[in-house]
Amino acid sequence: MSLRTLLLGPPPPPLPTRVADELERQQRASEITIGWVQLLGVAFLALLDELTPASLDVGAGAMLVVPVRATFAVYAVLTAARLWLAYKNRLTPPLLATGIAIDVAVLLALIVSIASVFPNPEQSALKVSLQAWLPCVIALRALRFDPRWVAWAGLFAAGGWLLLVVLASSAAPEQVTEDARSYLSGAGILFAAEADKIAGLLALTAVLSLALARARATLARAVVAASAQAELGRFFAPSVAARIVESDRVLVPGGGELRPAAIAMFDLRGYSIAARQLDPHALLALLGEFHALVLPIVRSGGGSVDKFLGDGILVSFGAVEPSSTYAADALQTVRDAVEAGQRWSADRAARGLVAPSVGAAVAVGEVLVGAIGVEDRLEFTVIGDAVNTAAKLEKHNKEERVRALASGEAFALARQQGSTLQLELRAARAVAGLDTPMDLAVLVP
Repeated sequence: MSLRTLLLGPPPPPLPTRVADELERQQRASEITIGWVQLLGVAFLALLDELTPASLDVGAGAMLVVPVRATFAVYAVLTAARLWLAYKNRLTPPLLATGIAIDVAVLLALIVSIASVFPNPEQSALKVSLQAWLPCVIALRALRFDPRWVAWAGLFAAGGWLLLVVLASSAAPEQVTEDARSYLSGAGILFAAEADKIAGLLALTAVLSLALARARATLARAVVAASAQAELGRFFAPSVAARIVESDRVLVPGGGELRPAAIAMFDLRGYSIAARQLDPHALLALLGEFHALVLPIVRSGGGSVDKFLGDGILVSFGAVEPSSTYAADALQTVRDAVEAGQRWSADRAARGLVAPSVGAAVAVGEVLVGAIGVEDRLEFTVIGDAVNTAAKLEKHNKEERVRALASGEAFALARQQGSTLQLELRAARAVAGLDTPMDLAVLVP
């Protein structure tokens, strides 16, 4: 394992453009947050200065208060300007770097302003309590999730403090001491103590930068995973996509669960005729209208689209996600979708367009839900007699001269689950492909 991997973790995957754009959007939002935090910080310090004037009054209060308040005012204006640029998305890297430098410079200027009224301003500047805010200036950049700016803030803060030490020791070399006791008693400039402060700032910078670099890589992987799940949701039902992504174990072919479920088969009746009359683009547009009509109704009814079968759609209820009302949901959803299909067909006919109709059927039973295929090519689907029965019942619609059917078992189970549908029953009907006659319920005549 390389040192880089040890420190930063595995490298993040290459980011698709849309994912990189989303990360950049989050960065811009973070910069807005930083701006507001800075304004609140200025307001807090100004309020603290207003409420505790005695702590700053060392015999020359007027000299002290005026530059401090003026500095607060100038910094508030600069911060507000930077916040405005962030909202307008005009905060370029040079402006960001300049803004961070201003943050540090203003804090150091405040320290110098306060120290200037003391008898020994050089050594006092190195002991003003405002220095405790320097780590906050560095940590504030962590809100942006970009270690570069944390590093820049930390280096500038450490460099600024080093400059302050150099200036103080140059202005008053007689105050430089190696006596720690003398330094702790309030007199002198101790280089070892100042080196500790600078080392602390650099250590904080290094730790935050390292943590942010790791967090950014983790965020990138998480965003890619979320994007992948969203993309999977375009090819699978959302519940299936979530199950694939969130599964504790890698899906393997042959693995699955037996569950009671309802299976609905939708078909675009008259599709063969439409295929002969329409060019390929118009035919695909027709299928798109059909899917756009049925899918929202299926999803709102709790169904999960298993697959598209040319002009057909296989839908399951209670298979991917267990449900106590799967049969009732399936019957109501199919009825709603087929009735919507009648209105759609009538509208197309009124416009002089090819107007196929929507047919459907529902069957219930125990199904196996899981992955089939081979290791490098899997399909998540449902398998069972209910699937075959639903397909045969949909074809049987023509024999019964209806638009949608349900097995008698599905209707009886739906009633037990709370369905209030009143349907016509047709007993002991011979259905092609089934060995025994079956009771049927007419969902849509």
